[in-house]
Amino acid sequence: MQTLATATSAAMGGCAASVILYPLDTLKTRMQAKAKDDAAADEGGVLSLYQGVGYKAAQSTLSKFLYFYAYTSLTNLLLAKKAKSLSTAMNLVVGYLAELFHLPLSLPLEVVITRLQTAKSGAQSQSFGELLQTMWAENNGQLAGFYKGFSAYFVLCLQPAIQFTAFEQVKKLYLKNKASSSLSAIEAFLLGAAARSVATLVVFPYIRAKVIMQAKSKATASDSPETIPVILQRLVRDEGIAALYRGLSPELTKVACRPHFEPGALSAAFMLMVKEKIEAYVTLSFMLGQMYMSS
Repeated sequence: MQTLATATSAAMGGCAASVILYPLDTLKTRMQAKAKDDAAADEGGVLSLYQGVGYKAAQSTLSKFLYFYAYTSLTNLLLAKKAKSLSTAMNLVVGYLAELFHLPLSLPLEVVITRLQTAKSGAQSQSFGELLQTMWAENNGQLAGFYKGFSAYFVLCLQPAIQFTAFEQVKKLYLKNKASSSLSAIEAFLLGAAARSVATLVVFPYIRAKVIMQAKSKATASDSPETIPVILQRLVRDEGIAALYRGLSPELTKVACRPHFEPGALSAAFMLMVKEKIEAYVTLSFMLGQMYMSS
């Protein structure tokens, strides 16, 4: 029951965060997909920033539920009877496997959402179903076209693992010196943002390469499909090492001359904040439901 409650509360937090911060997510994706010399184009105005928001909410809800369900289940399975928590190394392994667990269902949605976010204004009139048909035709009826960027996840799966592990470890250390057994909303938000920022810095070049691959329609006959390493090499060769981090500024929360807000850190922090605050209520709801069913 606790596993289901944890996964459900995380899914609710992920859904809320994705909807609230979706315009920033769209801007970030467009920035990452563009080449250095791409001319500015009319991308449909303010409303285009919400193109695909419903599908993003569904994708985020699904991925967060499956991730936390797998993470909590694996943790309970591996936890020794006398141990209260897993080691940091084991936490990383469990987090990595939990992230892989949701990809077969969530990655196709992610690929379609990326195409919606980066489409030119004329193409944005396509419905979700029409875009699916277009992508299906582009890839000659092969499902592989809906799993673009999958190879990047062998590295990217470390991101939520590092993030959640860092959050949990710092949380335990922090709560040792407090009378309370839980974090406040602002504490959960700040710890979540810090954990996400660290994880993002480590894997960001692969995030950008994945977006470039997903945003591109089918290559012409004269082009050979680019792999993630080839994209990274091309970016460094043509645009320099800094190109690997284009779009990073929206990915982190900074305070310099003016603040730059990016959905990466904010979304993760908001999701963890909501999860921490509602998990007890979700657990209580499941308990009451179970009592009602058994009576």
